[in-house]
Amino acid sequence: MPRIALVTADAARSLDDDLPPLQAALQALGVEVVTPAWDDAGFDWRTVDLALLRSTWDYSQRLGEFLAWIDRAAAQTRLLNPPAMLRWNTDKHYLGELARAGVATVPGVCVEPSDDADRVLGDFLATHADSAEFVVKPCVGA
Repeated sequence: MPRIALVTADAARSLDDDLPPLQAALQALGVEVVTPAWDDAGFDWRTVDLALLRSTWDYSQRLGEFLAWIDRAAAQTRLLNPPAMLRWNTDKHYLGELARAGVATVPGVCVEPSDDADRVLGDFLATHADSAEFVVKPCVGA
């Protein structure tokens, strides 16, 4: 029987509404499912055939630890997304890369530390003047 880890964070475990039905569906297929937190030092990643990151939402407060965990876990089991992809995905700059490659994304802009934030945001708002709602978030954050 294959054993799959649906990787989470302790604080997110009860907030991921999709986790229980996914776990039940996999179990119905004969898969043994565990739901370890990514930072559980006592969990042996060698005991699972595959690790699927689900709700590792606290990575942004401990990015260095999370990136190191990716490498450790990948050395012990198969991560569904390769480590390079996971690292790339931790920073929202990837959305700009996707947009430049022609992938449909939600319009966005990254304000860099060296930017004039008023100008960058003003230009963005002028371009999207017909939008009623906006989300402002850090480049590394859940």
